[in-house]
Amino acid sequence: MNYSDKRVLYDRMKYIMQKYGKETETRQRILWLWKKTEELEEKFFRKIPFPPEDLNRILKAEDFSCHIMAYREACKDHASSIG
Repeated sequence: MNYSDKRVLYDRMKYIMQKYGKETETRQRILWLWKKTEELEEKFFRKIPFPPEDLNRILKAEDFSCHIMAYREACKDHASSIG
């Protein structure tokens, strides 16, 4: 599951488990990926001036350039910390 799926399907974890988690090993993998995604999200949003729950509102706003600039800065900082 990638990050965009988590954001879009956040309230649909039950659906994901029913559809894809029929085997114990698969269920464990889904839960592990979900936990890793949450950890990554928390780490990433520490450097952004808004919480992930605001993404939908911000992306629908007419002028979100200040948020885009903050996002780009966070990406640049993250890239330099791992490179």
